[in-house]
Amino acid sequence: MNKKLIGILIVLIIIFNSLTTLAATLSEKYYTKLKIGLVTMSSSNLNIKLNGAYFVNGNIVQSGTNIILSVINGKMYYNNSEVQFLDLKPINPENTLTINSSGKSYNYLGEFKFSLDGDKIIPINIIDIEDYLKGVVGYEMSNSYPIEALKSQAVAARNYALSNLEKHKNKSYDLCDDVCCQVYRGFDPSLKNVIKAVEDTKSVVLLYNSNIVSAYYSASNGGYTEASQNVWVQAIPYLVAQEDKFDKDYNWTSQFTSLKIDEILKSKNILTKDDKFLKIDINSIKKYESGRIQELNILYQDKDGVQRIKTFKKESARTFLNLRSSLYDITYNEKDDTYTFKGSGYGHGVGMSQIGARNRALNGHTYEQILIFYYKGTFLKTLLAKVKNIILNKNEILVGQNLILTSQAESGTGEYLYKYVIEKDGRTVYIRDFLADRQAIFTPFLEGNYVATVYIKDIKSSNNYDDKVSLSFKAFSSPKIKSISVGPEKLYVRKDIYIKTDILGGTSKDKVIGFEVFKGDRIVASKVSNSSAFSFIPYDEGEYIVRVRVKDSVSENDYDDIRELKFTVEKEPIVSRGGAAPVQQNIRLNISRNLRLRMMGTDVKLLQEALEKLGYFKYHTTTTYFGTITDKAVRDFQRDNGLKVDGIVGPATRNAIEIKLNNRNAISNIQVKNGAILLSYGMSGDEVKRLQSKLKQLGYFKYPSITGYFGSITESALKAFQKAKGLPQTGVLDSQTYKLLYN
Repeated sequence: MNKKLIGILIVLIIIFNSLTTLAATLSEKYYTKLKIGLVTMSSSNLNIKLNGAYFVNGNIVQSGTNIILSVINGKMYYNNSEVQFLDLKPINPENTLTINSSGKSYNYLGEFKFSLDGDKIIPINIIDIEDYLKGVVGYEMSNSYPIEALKSQAVAARNYALSNLEKHKNKSYDLCDDVCCQVYRGFDPSLKNVIKAVEDTKSVVLLYNSNIVSAYYSASNGGYTEASQNVWVQAIPYLVAQEDKFDKDYNWTSQFTSLKIDEILKSKNILTKDDKFLKIDINSIKKYESGRIQELNILYQDKDGVQRIKTFKKESARTFLNLRSSLYDITYNEKDDTYTFKGSGYGHGVGMSQIGARNRALNGHTYEQILIFYYKGTFLKTLLAKVKNIILNKNEILVGQNLILTSQAESGTGEYLYKYVIEKDGRTVYIRDFLADRQAIFTPFLEGNYVATVYIKDIKSSNNYDDKVSLSFKAFSSPKIKSISVGPEKLYVRKDIYIKTDILGGTSKDKVIGFEVFKGDRIVASKVSNSSAFSFIPYDEGEYIVRVRVKDSVSENDYDDIRELKFTVEKEPIVSRGGAAPVQQNIRLNISRNLRLRMMGTDVKLLQEALEKLGYFKYHTTTTYFGTITDKAVRDFQRDNGLKVDGIVGPATRNAIEIKLNNRNAISNIQVKNGAILLSYGMSGDEVKRLQSKLKQLGYFKYPSITGYFGSITESALKAFQKAKGLPQTGVLDSQTYKLLYN
């Protein structure tokens, strides 16, 4: 790795760490309760009514109590007792109190501290930022506005609060409740749209390059937003001048005589009492791209009779006459000495227009689209900690086994607490309260459907929780072996034996089923798979035991159930059928060594010929080389006959091939008068294919393909044919069945 690339990586790491730190710092501010100085409610006499129980200086005071605060001789009195301060904390966070001050009355959420500020008592509301915003948004924008407009106002107000926390750092509070900061009038439950807008955007802020945006806004921009440097000093990249087609209709007109202008300018101390306003120099006016006044001159005469010029720039071109905006044109009527101002918009025009936001929302814009239009290049971010994901080690689990829940949070300060609640049928069965450990373990003891919910909160959060996510899982009983069956009815040496098991219970996932066949202490056959059926060929007569194990694929056990069944294998008697000669089962493969891939010899050719007769070796000619085609034929034969699939022709595979060849030889020697061939369960070959094809043609054989193996499907099809023809339903192709089938 070259030095340049290493340098780039180091820079990227530094940037990432810086952004992460900025986000965490901002989240810490968000989780810190605000201190709002209610300067508009400060007075020498306050009446406070408790609408719920509160701790007052540590003592419980009941709902309905009235508290009188007053200032006498520079000291504060609480119900006629002198106090230095008064702290009020609600016992229930939903409790409110009502403050009456100088004819004004508002309800407030949160805690309060009352203390002296000069000769007045100032209430300081200590409150969560979201509850604070419920008392701001409805007084900056009408509750009747569309919800998306109110949401954009909520985000802008949240941004303003977080980016101006030090505005009153020389005071004992962060923000005031007046237009100096944002108008705040407490909690009004009737403002339902406002409350919904705040809750729907909870903790959402607007960022630019991961820094909090100063989300300035005004009532109307008159159809054109203004760049920040054209109103104040600093050029802010996301506060630009641009046309706003959704705010074109707010127009106004104001008229002033020269005498009135003189009066206003003196009241503002712009002119002294000895100065005299002469005129507005209309020809001196300069404008910005937006049409707002950049510069305007007035002429006046000082006390010495000297004519002088005073220049108004930027925002002062609006405020010098208390105009609604600086987006205006001036005309002068000399006859009546009157100046007419015809303008558009209301306020400075920087950032979001509240009327524009309303009109955009009415036209289907989301609050995100509204904000991104007014604050260029910005993006939204959630400061509140939230659940990134919740993972279950299993969504289906067995009763009595462990479910592991693991969650991950994001946003916030980066330190989180996790709580887990599990319900079954609406009843809580498990609670793991808030801990830093993001993992929980639950063991269900009843079958059924469950719902797991993770609650997360930032370590700095005072909320009950910041976010939650739920997901469901299901518990099942362990799988059980219902039965084991062995067939056919008569079990003979060197004949296929079929073992089947029925399983009850368990999850919907696969079951792992293991078969082991014992002859004495020796395992003579085994198989582990997802199949409930198994076959093998016995080589000795006597008593056998089959042991079946079942395990659900999600189980933590070695096995979930185990059962055994004994059965007896006999030598097959030599039987003469239909006058035919006794069956001679004397085919032997002249192979004395174990054959495998890449061997050569005449015994390989003999093996290929045997497999060709059984339908496995499908090359156009036999050879003396054991190649991949022979290997595949051997493996296919082993797989079909329940043998170990390794491609090696050892004693077990060789004996199985001999048995299959002898079965075919027996078939060819069992003749009846009409030349029919006797076929039965477990046989294979071309004659079985012929039988299946005929049964399929007649509509009895339903399997999609012709296999050449006489299994349960072929047997059932043959029985159905025999039943239809009034024959004994043996499932064996005898001479009588053959005659009706083929003739």
